[in-house]
Amino acid sequence: MTTRRTALLLALLASALCQAQTNPVKVQKHWIGESAADFLQDEPSMSPRIAQCIALNEKVAEAAAPLPEKKHQSSYDKMMAATNQEIAVEDAKIPVISHGCGPLLAALRQNGTGFFDNIDSGDQQAVLNAETAPTSTRWFFENGRLMEIKIWFYKATYQQIRDDMTARVGVQPIEASTPEENGFGATWTDLRADWLTDSIHAHLEQQNNPADPQLSMVVESRAAFDAEIKKLKSQPSPLD
Repeated sequence: MTTRRTALLLALLASALCQAQTNPVKVQKHWIGESAADFLQDEPSMSPRIAQCIALNEKVAEAAAPLPEKKHQSSYDKMMAATNQEIAVEDAKIPVISHGCGPLLAALRQNGTGFFDNIDSGDQQAVLNAETAPTSTRWFFENGRLMEIKIWFYKATYQQIRDDMTARVGVQPIEASTPEENGFGATWTDLRADWLTDSIHAHLEQQNNPADPQLSMVVESRAAFDAEIKKLKSQPSPLD
């Protein structure tokens, strides 16, 4: 079943599937709609990373500060000073980029919008540790609230995650399987499960391509899902 057909089927069955959520559905301690402040309360290990990013950004600002004017400075010296400053600014930006500081601080500031991974890509030890971690997670914030969670699973099965998520959500998923084939004649079947409630949409997918098998899940707000459905419905049919 295609993604479009599955999404439209979910929309048609929404009224039957939706159940009132007395408590938010928590995934890795967090839930859709959670404020950045509440998120950080449950993630004290983020504090050093945030402090480091703030300090790195300050170094960029210092490097970019206007140069003091010097009397009787030749045009050549002015040009060289400006060039050296540009180099210093670019050098200061390198660790900011490698640590993902821009998106991180954008996501967690007041009413911020952005995303970040649970692993600091600029921390070599953290990256090494991540190679044996059971999961990796990406957090998406919009207007200061957690609006999407994406998780990659490395040591779990589709059935384990499906059953756990069903228990958390309290709604049975719609499941689909899609036979696939590559140019070399290899065949496999991809699996997916979707949950829809009055507050969230969750999508679990097992891609069984032998060249790149992946198990991942996305949890998003119901509003985001509804917007995507509206967009799909607005697309013209080839028969129109």
